[in-house]
Amino acid sequence: MSDPTPAAAAASPERASRTPARPRRRGRRLVLGAAIAVTVVSLILDPLGWRDVPWFESSLASPVGETLRETLPDDSLLVLGDDSAAKVAYYVSRRNVTLSRGWLGVQVDPRSNSPFIVSLGSAGQVRATGTRFGVRLQDDGFSVAVREGSVEIRTGPWWDRHVTRLYAGGIATVASDETVSVRRHDADPLEGR
Repeated sequence: MSDPTPAAAAASPERASRTPARPRRRGRRLVLGAAIAVTVVSLILDPLGWRDVPWFESSLASPVGETLRETLPDDSLLVLGDDSAAKVAYYVSRRNVTLSRGWLGVQVDPRSNSPFIVSLGSAGQVRATGTRFGVRLQDDGFSVAVREGSVEIRTGPWWDRHVTRLYAGGIATVASDETVSVRRHDADPLEGR
């Protein structure tokens, strides 16, 4: 027979299993608060939520002994040299080409307001708006030749970024240790010379 006194009711195992409902509510409130905080921070940092999603992507490769000419959605011209490969991604705020091997020539359509960036992995990147230039990956770095306009060559990590401006008629060679040498040239970078 059970004891009807309050002390006996408090000591019963059925009663003890029902009492810790409040800590669960606190836990749920903490999780909900954290989720709201993350959402607010992400909206502040990226209010539209789609800046890093490309609206156009393409992988290009040229076979050995051939070049590939490709007109991009913004009417820029991309020429991949012999045995070369690149990935193209257009975002709302930038146009990006990642060269993984070989060389490419670019004639950037100047009507676009977004920068045209050629990424070269950890070696660096070339940034242009409305120009004609070429980039060649080499075993010990890369080279950039500019026929029209100008480009910025960026090397080094973001905390120690080095920027070199290269103008029409210039060729820059960037070694693996990030040293940059600049000289004159008169070849057309779209021809791969």
